[in-house]
Amino acid sequence: VRRSGANSDVSIFFPLGRTYTTSQLDTLLTTSGPHLIGADANAHAMAWDCAIPPDTRGDVLVQWCLDNDFVIHDAGDCTRHTTRHGPS
Repeated sequence: VRRSGANSDVSIFFPLGRTYTTSQLDTLLTTSGPHLIGADANAHAMAWDCAIPPDTRGDVLVQWCLDNDFVIHDAGDCTRHTTRHGPS
């Protein structure tokens, strides 16, 4: 977490194979006020990826965002391409 004026900037990496709860994610919020969060979540949710079915990690992350009134910003562009899944 880095304070940037009135905002807190948070960068998160979720390793493959680990699961999290919304309560565990709450521990990332060590400051009050606005947050800008960037994440490599290794998760799938309709909020940011319509090409691959949602998974539990994505569901938890979306619920955490809803619980904390966070807005998910996603341009809808593919960020990678695999032969197994196609664009995602």
